[in-house]
Amino acid sequence: MNLAITFRSELLKTKRTSAFYLTVFGASFITLMELLEMLTTSDSVARLYPDPWQIYFRISLQMMIGMILPLYMILICTLLAQIEFRNNTWKQVFGSPQSEVAVFISKFLNLQFLIFSFILLNVIFLFLGAFLLNSIDPKLDLFHKYLDWQHLLTLLSKTFVCSLAISSIQFWMSLRFRNFILPLAIGFVLWFAGIMMTFEYKTISKEWYPYSYLMMIAFPGFEDKHSTLILNALILTFGFLIGGFWDFKRRKGKG
Repeated sequence: MNLAITFRSELLKTKRTSAFYLTVFGASFITLMELLEMLTTSDSVARLYPDPWQIYFRISLQMMIGMILPLYMILICTLLAQIEFRNNTWKQVFGSPQSEVAVFISKFLNLQFLIFSFILLNVIFLFLGAFLLNSIDPKLDLFHKYLDWQHLLTLLSKTFVCSLAISSIQFWMSLRFRNFILPLAIGFVLWFAGIMMTFEYKTISKEWYPYSYLMMIAFPGFEDKHSTLILNALILTFGFLIGGFWDFKRRKGKG
């Protein structure tokens, strides 16, 4: 059984599951919160007038990249692993004509597909929210205002690459522990420590602490470190995938 077929089977497993619904509805959270604030708070829309696209996306993407995306990855990794643990299907998986490498890689690719979809859906929902605001308040005049597409695509690309490091760690932990509470708790603690290291303890080196990466990508003041973060994220991802596969092969889903 080749990798493409194994990957397709992983996609089918997540169809109409909590992982799928978390991806779709979780991606709409930022847009709904922005619309709620804009429509219920006086002068919230007016503050967008000077440069609506830049201000709107800066506020929304800082929250999405720095806060919501890490939480989503911690949750989604656990949910995907629990599909096998909850249904006691690991023996069936390893008994099928597919290699352990194919199983491991296909599960990781499925995770990355969901993360990519989550980021893409966030942007789509944000555009829909912006057009709704424009229809309510035509003074925004979004169709005649400049949107820096290059900056937006660059930011999203950096976000996805840096998210690889966190997702590879959470992916390994979720496969490693049958008890879903452990990877969730560890992930939340590491994520909170990343926030503290980024904004409170600025003297501590953060370049090798992946749970700080998305904060440093989303918020200003760290632009000079972006290239280092991307390189380190790729190195850490490779390292954790190698270590994770060794542990996965050794334990074979025992949890």
